[in-house]
Amino acid sequence: MIVFSVCVLDAPMVLSKGGPEQPVLSMVPWARLLRREKHNDGHNSYRHITYVIDFVHRFALSSFVAEVENFATIAGQRAIEKGVLFQNGHGLVSDLDNWNWSEIQPQ
Repeated sequence: MIVFSVCVLDAPMVLSKGGPEQPVLSMVPWARLLRREKHNDGHNSYRHITYVIDFVHRFALSSFVAEVENFATIAGQRAIEKGVLFQNGHGLVSDLDNWNWSEIQPQ
């Protein structure tokens, strides 16, 4: 199961790039916000949890849903193609910094 957190807005969506001294502002139809939280696991160590929320302008919602449907189609095809990886929960690639989906092998 794949779950998307989506916030649909009926307001101007302005993205700011660059530093505070020279921001570059642009209008965007949607933006993805990543939030990382650090949680103490109770054993003097911490784990990070990443939350993802897509903010979508209401006029871009149909385009966004089409993108999500394309993603779901590709993810489903890959899940079938590499089913063993999902069953084992582990895979190997020859170069962790430079790989593509077809190179993943079961571990």
